[in-house]
Amino acid sequence: MRQGIFAYLFTLLLLLFWPSTAYCAPKITGTVSGTIMDAATYTPLAGATVNISFKMATTNGRGKYSIPNVNVGTATITVKMTGYKTFMQVITVYTGQSLLNVYDIYLQQESTAKTGTVAGTVTDAITQSPVVGANVIIGTKSGITNSTGKYSIDNLPVGNNSISISYSGYLPYNQQIAVYEGQSFLNIYDISLQKEIIVPENSANGITITAEEDAVDYPLQIARPFLPGEIPNYPQAVVGSAGILTQADVKCRWPDGSVRHAILSFVIPSITKGSPFSVSFVNQESGNNSAFETKDRMLSDYNFDAVIKIQGDLASNQIASASARQMLQSDHFSYWTQGSVCTTIILADHSANAIYDMGFPDANGNNYRALRPIFHASFWPTLKKVSVRYIGELSNTEKLQGFWTPPSGVSISPSPYWPSHYDLTLLLGYSSPTVVYTKAYVQHRIMTRWTKKFWMGTTPPALSINHNLKYLASTKMVSNYDTSIQIPEEEIANQYYHWSKPETKKEIFDPGNWTKAMPTTGGRPDIGPYPDWVIQWLYTGDRRLWEKAAGNAELAGGWQGHIREGKTDRFFDSAKQVNALGKVLSVYARPSIMTDEGYLLISCDSDTNKAGDRIEPKEGVRNPSWPGFWNDGWVFQPAHCPDPFSALYLLTGDFWYLEELYFWAAYQAGHDHPVRRGPTLAGAGISTEVRGQAWLFRIRARVAALAPDNTQEKSYFTKLTEDLIAIWEGERNITGTSYEGSINWSWANTTAKGWVWDSCAVPSSLCFWYPGSEGHVNSDSVMDYTQSPPKAFTKRALSPWEIYFMLFSLGQARDLGFKTDALLYWTGKTIVDAINGLPSPYYMVASRMPTINLSNSYFSSIEELKNGYNPLYDYKLSYDYQVKDAVHGYPNIMIPAVAAAYDAGVPGTSTAWNWILTHTIPDSGEYTKRLPKWRIFPRTP
Repeated sequence: MRQGIFAYLFTLLLLLFWPSTAYCAPKITGTVSGTIMDAATYTPLAGATVNISFKMATTNGRGKYSIPNVNVGTATITVKMTGYKTFMQVITVYTGQSLLNVYDIYLQQESTAKTGTVAGTVTDAITQSPVVGANVIIGTKSGITNSTGKYSIDNLPVGNNSISISYSGYLPYNQQIAVYEGQSFLNIYDISLQKEIIVPENSANGITITAEEDAVDYPLQIARPFLPGEIPNYPQAVVGSAGILTQADVKCRWPDGSVRHAILSFVIPSITKGSPFSVSFVNQESGNNSAFETKDRMLSDYNFDAVIKIQGDLASNQIASASARQMLQSDHFSYWTQGSVCTTIILADHSANAIYDMGFPDANGNNYRALRPIFHASFWPTLKKVSVRYIGELSNTEKLQGFWTPPSGVSISPSPYWPSHYDLTLLLGYSSPTVVYTKAYVQHRIMTRWTKKFWMGTTPPALSINHNLKYLASTKMVSNYDTSIQIPEEEIANQYYHWSKPETKKEIFDPGNWTKAMPTTGGRPDIGPYPDWVIQWLYTGDRRLWEKAAGNAELAGGWQGHIREGKTDRFFDSAKQVNALGKVLSVYARPSIMTDEGYLLISCDSDTNKAGDRIEPKEGVRNPSWPGFWNDGWVFQPAHCPDPFSALYLLTGDFWYLEELYFWAAYQAGHDHPVRRGPTLAGAGISTEVRGQAWLFRIRARVAALAPDNTQEKSYFTKLTEDLIAIWEGERNITGTSYEGSINWSWANTTAKGWVWDSCAVPSSLCFWYPGSEGHVNSDSVMDYTQSPPKAFTKRALSPWEIYFMLFSLGQARDLGFKTDALLYWTGKTIVDAINGLPSPYYMVASRMPTINLSNSYFSSIEELKNGYNPLYDYKLSYDYQVKDAVHGYPNIMIPAVAAAYDAGVPGTSTAWNWILTHTIPDSGEYTKRLPKWRIFPRTP
């Protein structure tokens, strides 16, 4: 019964719900297809979603879609895609794949309308003061800076845009910026405008820079002389028309207050390899010297430290070191440059305590700590870069003890009283310091110095900086060189080869390109107005010649010409107001000192190196049997003394070069016998050859001119220079000058005459610088060696080329502002008259010039002077040979001598100079064009 009921119900459900063909007709469909495109660009859009009656499809890479089985009739098509407005439309669907079912649809881009606000401050790039009223344009919108230099521009479309700022007197500013939605801090753009600098058309004070590598934010520090009145306040560097933030540390000013010499620090924004560019200099109101780096910032912001470490060879515990950071922390430093661009400090303790001095025990157990560490550190705050010069010095008068070992096989008795050599290590950086230099077996003699310079981090690439010799000469801080010539590349390469080749030793206390023994006779590349390589660097600015000039100048510290006062009871100045402690040797501090080789360490008489003045090394009395070991062959002597330093200091401002000048000029001031130095101890050369007087005076005048104003060194060397001029005038009966009657002139005009003129008349009627000597009658020009015995034509003679040296030095001193006109006129007249009046000017390029005739009296006229020459000597042949010698040829040395006489107004110099122009200059040909060492021309038209 129950089974029957279930069967009935099941049958009924089947009948109710089973589809019956009698009542369900088939549906008709079609396929809808087409392409979706951008309405503006007609570009097919891939990835769009198409929906028709709950059926969906996505466009392919060509923007096409296809949806099958869509019921015929009306339907709604919807198309969506990010960034576009949604598309909706009622369509008619036809059966199958009819062309009527193709619907190409164009989508409109969706407008986001997102905007942002850009704001910021416009300031002067140099002064950081606000620029008020500057016009700011971003896209199509603009604004004006307010009274505080601020601007704000609203409703800027989000995305990339450009900002342009202009204001009268400033260079236009243009930059691409990104605009973010709203008032994001990312939309703040503070802009610095460079002032537009119009360099005067007649300005010729610029330099030219060339790089071999690209560089950005290049830290450059140079020094530069300027013409009187040209820069009333402070110099500013200008690249193109853009004034660069320039720190100017003015070291010397002209009497009118304008800048004479200044150290300039600035950062060049970008440098392109192989693209020379010019930097000119104009006046600015401030030197930007106030915001200099303080001790605290130097300690905290730069990871700064530099360490000199030495180690002896006797035991591992013989180690000593000195830290620049410790010196800075303890306030043992002084400022050399100060400002917002570059702060340079000198770290040293020159006090009596000298707490950083280092040393090792000698054979007697005494440790005099003779080695003085010195550091020069330059901090560049915007770049967070530091450069450090390391210096090791043995110069303290109270601690002169070397570190060296006698050569193998040499026995010294008694045993040496000094420590042996040391191994040197230089470290840079405070946290994780880097070893930047090592040298084993350093043989460090007394009165010498070494130096090395390094940068923390990346070293800026070397630049070729042509300092514009023509302009330098116009300032008279450099002689009036012939700038019509150009030194060829092959000569530059050759000069650099002689520096860079492996055979040229360039480590600490190596000779480099120097002849270590200055007294070595003959012409050499290192002596003259400047060393050959310095002259060529002045002409070209080539970085290879700079490397050679700077490298040799560092090695010149190997000469024993460095003495620093170590006593506390001495005075540096004649008025006895300035304590001499820590300064270079002063003749006022030690009046009886004599620094001539062989006298410094051994008193020669009761007037020389008296007990209170004598400098006594702590390594025992010098033994004359082994002098070469004592100085390692570095022999200092004025007669052949080069000047490695003055041009380099003039154009870099590096204190190392200036202090070397101080040392050398101070050492030479004590060279002559104390009794013969005069009442103010300024005399020089009575006991010295004329060439020694000339080169000594050259360095003395240069250091007096270059020493910074208001320094004791400026006063000291200026007084020595002026007093020496008075002495030379008094010795020669020169009257009518400001020096006549002074204490030095009067002493020289009485006491000193006998020393200068010997037994001869006082002075000579032909104005010979001195009477000459019988020993100089040793040349074919004054002696006939074809006869037996040789026939002399004169009793005494001198070397005219030494007088040419003197005329050059007097002329340079005149350029530098010293009153040497009278000496130039007195000395130059005989030289000019002889050139014009002897049988031929070729006579004056002979190696000897007669002074005292065979009757033991002066030649009284040029006509009589002819008799002192050998008439058989071929003067022209000698000239032809000598004129090709650009290093030391007598015809070439005569050029600056006649030029100096010309500028001093000596009668007849126009004739003499015309002969040089028509003979010496063309005859020297390419020789002096390659090496224009002596091509110094008159300043007077």
